Amino acid sequence: MTRRLRPDEKAAWEAMAAQVGKKEKPSRKPRELRPEEAALWEQIAASVRPLGNRPAAPALPRVKPPEGPRAEPVLPAVTHHLAGISVTDATLDAVWDRKIRTGEVLPDLVIDLHGYTREAAYNLLERRIRQAHERRARVVLIVTGKGRSTTPWPETPRGILKEELPRWLDQPGLRPYISALRPAHQRHGGMGAFYAILRRTRGE
Repeated sequence: MTRRLRPDEKAAWEAMAAQVGKKEKPSRKPRELRPEEAALWEQIAASVRPLGNRPAAPALPRVKPPEGPRAEPVLPAVTHHLAGISVTDATLDAVWDRKIRTGEVLPDLVIDLHGYTREAAYNLLERRIRQAHERRARVVLIVTGKGRSTTPWPETPRGILKEELPRWLDQPGLRPYISALRPAHQRHGGMGAFYAILRRTRGE
Protein backbone atom coordinates (compact mmCIF):
# COMPACT_ATOMS: atom_id res chain seq x y z
CA MET A 1 0.00 0.00 0.00
CA THR A 2 1.40 3.36 -0.99
CA ARG A 3 1.91 5.72 1.94
CA ARG A 4 0.85 9.32 1.80
CA LEU A 5 3.52 12.01 1.59
CA ARG A 6 4.22 14.07 4.62
CA PRO A 7 3.58 17.81 4.25
CA ASP A 8 7.32 18.63 3.95
CA GLU A 9 7.84 15.90 1.35
CA LYS A 10 4.82 17.13 -0.62
CA ALA A 11 6.11 20.70 -0.61
CA ALA A 12 9.56 19.58 -1.82
CA TRP A 13 8.01 17.49 -4.61
CA GLU A 14 5.83 20.39 -5.80
CA ALA A 15 8.85 22.72 -5.85
CA MET A 16 10.85 20.20 -7.94
CA ALA A 17 7.97 19.76 -10.39
CA ALA A 18 7.64 23.51 -10.78
CA GLN A 19 11.33 23.82 -11.68
CA VAL A 20 11.09 21.06 -14.29
CA GLY A 21 8.04 22.64 -15.88
CA LYS A 22 9.61 26.01 -16.43
CA LYS A 23 10.63 26.87 -19.99
CA GLU A 24 13.93 28.48 -20.66
CA LYS A 25 13.68 32.03 -21.83
CA PRO A 26 14.86 32.48 -25.41
CA SER A 27 18.16 34.31 -25.72
CA ARG A 28 17.89 37.96 -26.66
CA LYS A 29 18.74 38.81 -30.23
CA PRO A 30 21.53 41.43 -30.44
CA ARG A 31 20.21 44.76 -31.57
CA GLU A 32 21.37 46.38 -34.76
CA LEU A 33 23.74 49.36 -34.62
CA ARG A 34 22.35 52.78 -35.18
CA PRO A 35 23.70 54.67 -38.22
CA GLU A 36 25.99 56.91 -36.15
CA GLU A 37 27.36 53.85 -34.25
CA ALA A 38 28.03 51.99 -37.50
CA ALA A 39 29.91 55.00 -38.95
CA LEU A 40 32.08 55.29 -35.80
CA TRP A 41 32.89 51.58 -35.92
CA GLU A 42 33.98 51.82 -39.57
CA GLN A 43 36.38 54.70 -38.69
CA ILE A 44 37.95 52.69 -35.87
CA ALA A 45 38.31 49.56 -38.00
CA ALA A 46 40.03 51.55 -40.78
CA SER A 47 42.66 52.92 -38.35
CA VAL A 48 43.67 49.50 -36.97
CA ARG A 49 46.75 47.86 -38.57
CA PRO A 50 47.66 44.17 -38.35
CA LEU A 51 50.40 43.35 -35.86
CA GLY A 52 52.61 41.96 -38.61
CA ASN A 53 53.00 45.43 -40.17
CA ARG A 54 54.10 47.13 -36.98
CA PRO A 55 57.79 48.10 -36.86
CA ALA A 56 59.91 46.07 -34.43
CA ALA A 57 60.86 47.76 -31.18
CA PRO A 58 64.48 48.97 -31.14
CA ALA A 59 66.86 46.67 -29.28
CA LEU A 60 68.09 47.92 -25.93
CA PRO A 61 71.80 48.84 -25.89
CA ARG A 62 74.03 46.32 -24.14
CA VAL A 63 75.71 47.77 -21.08
CA LYS A 64 79.34 46.71 -20.83
CA PRO A 65 80.42 45.99 -17.24
CA PRO A 66 83.11 48.32 -15.94
CA GLU A 67 86.61 47.01 -16.28
CA GLY A 68 88.93 47.04 -13.33
CA PRO A 69 91.32 44.94 -11.30
CA ARG A 70 89.91 42.02 -9.33
CA ALA A 71 89.36 42.70 -5.67
CA GLU A 72 92.12 41.24 -3.51
CA PRO A 73 91.39 39.71 -0.11
CA VAL A 74 91.19 42.38 2.56
CA LEU A 75 94.27 42.35 4.78
CA PRO A 76 93.91 42.69 8.52
CA ALA A 77 94.79 46.21 9.58
CA VAL A 78 98.21 46.43 11.21
CA THR A 79 98.49 49.02 13.96
CA HIS A 80 101.53 51.27 14.13
CA HIS A 81 103.05 49.62 17.20
CA LEU A 82 102.60 46.12 15.74
CA ALA A 83 104.29 46.99 12.44
CA GLY A 84 107.60 47.47 14.27
CA ILE A 85 107.44 44.22 16.27
CA SER A 86 108.87 41.01 14.86
CA VAL A 87 106.66 37.93 14.77
CA THR A 88 109.13 36.23 17.13
CA ASP A 89 108.80 39.03 19.72
CA ALA A 90 105.03 39.53 19.47
CA THR A 91 103.18 38.54 22.64
CA LEU A 92 100.18 36.25 23.01
CA ASP A 93 97.70 35.96 25.84
CA ALA A 94 98.10 33.40 28.61
CA VAL A 95 95.67 30.94 27.03
CA TRP A 96 97.68 30.74 23.81
CA ASP A 97 100.96 30.41 25.68
CA ARG A 98 99.60 27.54 27.78
CA LYS A 99 98.21 25.68 24.76
CA ILE A 100 101.51 26.01 22.89
CA ARG A 101 103.60 24.98 25.89
CA THR A 102 101.49 21.89 26.63
CA GLY A 103 100.91 20.89 23.01
CA GLU A 104 97.15 21.44 23.17
CA VAL A 105 97.08 23.70 20.13
CA LEU A 106 95.87 22.00 16.95
CA PRO A 107 97.06 23.30 13.55
CA ASP A 108 94.39 24.20 11.00
CA LEU A 109 96.86 23.95 8.12
CA VAL A 110 100.37 22.52 7.55
CA ILE A 111 102.99 24.14 5.29
CA ASP A 112 105.93 21.81 4.71
CA LEU A 113 108.93 23.80 3.41
CA HIS A 114 111.46 21.08 4.12
CA GLY A 115 113.45 20.21 0.98
CA TYR A 116 112.49 23.34 -1.01
CA THR A 117 114.92 25.93 -2.31
CA ARG A 118 114.79 29.36 -0.70
CA GLU A 119 112.83 30.95 -3.55
CA ALA A 120 110.41 28.05 -3.93
CA ALA A 121 109.88 27.89 -0.16
CA TYR A 122 109.02 31.60 0.06
CA ASN A 123 106.56 31.40 -2.84
CA LEU A 124 104.84 28.42 -1.25
CA LEU A 125 104.75 30.10 2.16
CA GLU A 126 103.22 33.29 0.82
CA ARG A 127 100.56 31.45 -1.16
CA ARG A 128 99.54 29.13 1.66
CA ILE A 129 99.44 31.90 4.30
CA ARG A 130 97.00 33.84 2.11
CA GLN A 131 94.90 30.72 1.63
CA ALA A 132 94.88 30.13 5.37
CA HIS A 133 93.65 33.67 5.93
CA GLU A 134 90.87 33.24 3.37
CA ARG A 135 89.81 30.04 5.16
CA ARG A 136 89.84 31.90 8.51
CA ALA A 137 92.46 29.54 9.96
CA ARG A 138 94.10 30.53 13.24
CA VAL A 139 97.07 28.13 13.61
CA VAL A 140 99.39 27.21 10.73
CA LEU A 141 102.14 24.64 11.33
CA ILE A 142 105.21 25.53 9.24
CA VAL A 143 107.81 22.76 8.86
CA THR A 144 111.35 23.94 8.08
CA GLY A 145 113.54 21.05 9.27
CA LYS A 146 115.89 21.05 12.27
CA GLY A 147 119.18 21.79 10.55
CA ARG A 148 122.56 21.02 12.10
CA SER A 149 123.03 23.61 14.85
CA THR A 150 122.38 22.65 18.48
CA THR A 151 122.06 26.25 19.75
CA PRO A 152 118.46 27.04 20.76
CA TRP A 153 116.35 29.07 18.35
CA PRO A 154 116.15 32.00 17.66
CA GLU A 155 119.64 33.01 18.79
CA THR A 156 121.31 30.76 16.19
CA PRO A 157 118.73 29.52 13.66
CA ARG A 158 119.09 25.96 12.46
CA GLY A 159 119.31 25.89 8.69
CA ILE A 160 118.57 28.34 5.91
CA LEU A 161 114.77 28.04 5.94
CA LYS A 162 114.64 28.30 9.72
CA GLU A 163 116.74 31.44 9.49
CA GLU A 164 114.65 32.99 6.73
CA LEU A 165 111.20 32.17 8.11
CA PRO A 166 110.93 34.99 10.69
CA ARG A 167 112.28 37.49 8.13
CA TRP A 168 109.77 36.38 5.53
CA LEU A 169 106.87 36.69 7.96
CA ASP A 170 108.06 40.16 9.02
CA GLN A 171 107.84 41.47 5.46
CA PRO A 172 104.93 43.84 4.62
CA GLY A 173 103.32 41.26 2.35
CA LEU A 174 102.91 38.70 5.16
CA ARG A 175 103.18 40.58 8.47
CA PRO A 176 99.53 41.76 8.41
CA TYR A 177 98.39 38.14 8.59
CA ILE A 178 100.55 37.02 11.53
CA SER A 179 100.02 37.61 15.24
CA ALA A 180 103.08 35.68 16.41
CA LEU A 181 105.50 32.88 15.57
CA ARG A 182 106.37 30.19 18.11
CA PRO A 183 108.43 26.96 18.04
CA ALA A 184 106.16 23.93 17.69
CA HIS A 185 105.55 21.38 20.43
CA GLN A 186 107.44 18.10 20.20
CA ARG A 187 104.31 16.32 19.00
CA HIS A 188 104.23 18.61 15.94
CA GLY A 189 107.93 18.54 15.04
CA GLY A 190 109.64 20.30 17.93
CA MET A 191 112.51 22.56 16.84
CA GLY A 192 111.99 21.62 13.19
CA ALA A 193 108.60 23.33 12.95
CA PHE A 194 106.78 26.48 14.06
CA TYR A 195 103.28 27.66 14.87
CA ALA A 196 102.23 30.77 12.96
CA ILE A 197 99.29 32.26 14.84
CA LEU A 198 97.17 34.16 12.34
CA ARG A 199 95.34 37.34 13.18
CA ARG A 200 91.57 37.55 13.12
CA THR A 201 89.86 39.89 10.69
CA ARG A 202 87.52 42.55 12.02
CA GLY A 203 84.04 41.34 12.78
CA GLU A 204 85.08 37.79 13.70
